[in-house]
Amino acid sequence: ETTLTGVHPYFGYQNSHGVVIWGSLGYALGEVELTDDDRERFRYTRDLAMRTAAFGAYGPLLERGSLSLGMMADASHTTLEESGFGSHSEVLKTSVSARWLRAGLSFGWDGMQASGAGMSANAEVALRRDYDDAKSGKGVEVGGGFAYSTAGGLRVNVDARYLAAHDADVDEFGVSGSVAYVAQAGGKGFTLTFRPEWGAVQSAKEALWNGAFSHTQGTETLLFRRESSVPALNYALEVKYGIPVLQGRELLTVFARTNLRAAASSHALGADFNLGPHFSTGLETLLRPEASAPSERRAYLRYHRAF
Repeated sequence: ETTLTGVHPYFGYQNSHGVVIWGSLGYALGEVELTDDDRERFRYTRDLAMRTAAFGAYGPLLERGSLSLGMMADASHTTLEESGFGSHSEVLKTSVSARWLRAGLSFGWDGMQASGAGMSANAEVALRRDYDDAKSGKGVEVGGGFAYSTAGGLRVNVDARYLAAHDADVDEFGVSGSVAYVAQAGGKGFTLTFRPEWGAVQSAKEALWNGAFSHTQGTETLLFRRESSVPALNYALEVKYGIPVLQGRELLTVFARTNLRAAASSHALGADFNLGPHFSTGLETLLRPEASAPSERRAYLRYHRAF
């Protein structure tokens, strides 16, 4: 069983010329409780610490009507450390880290109308440099997608990413999509979303938060388990309902979500409460049908402020 609690503030700035600068720093502490089946299920804990830093920028190079061309760059560093006593009372300390640099070009076309109906598309090509405990080297990453919406509330999105070449012979490819019906604007009322995905569709930061920790018997080393290298088709279905409260000034959203994955399925129930234009808080319970995967309970508080 793993617990991890952290603070990850995010900032962003955009000027009138479309230049965007963003960044995030984070620190988290927690612990992992492990079981030694060879010693009559002896249980012991180890401390966890995670440090993250990510920065990026985007600048427009050319804009002609609904077409745009821009340059983007980002960098990220994540370190996860584990320390404590092993099953034989020995002191253990291990760490895993991942860093990358990326720079490239972004192409966009925006055909959305003021009513919210229309279509948009984007494409990216970038050079990537990985400094990772699992893989290191240079590569070329390409991606793109499109979005379509109607005034009646239908939303369709398709995105794809592909690591076209890499020194470490890494194979990454993924396609994801979503079909949603949004009854009202602003999150009010009923929303239904269906999302299929295939392959590696997550970014590195998303994979870190959505991944899992595993204990390797014999070496007694805490490792971060990456997504399987074998592509698999996964599905997610989410139902939400937004209820205006406090004379319509705030919004309470209740939701239910199910994820059907080849590796492990999960189901979630929760609620999110918007406390004005800057704060939101919520609770979520994640249920897993597998006996070896315990349920999770999450509580969060978000703050957002535009300058």
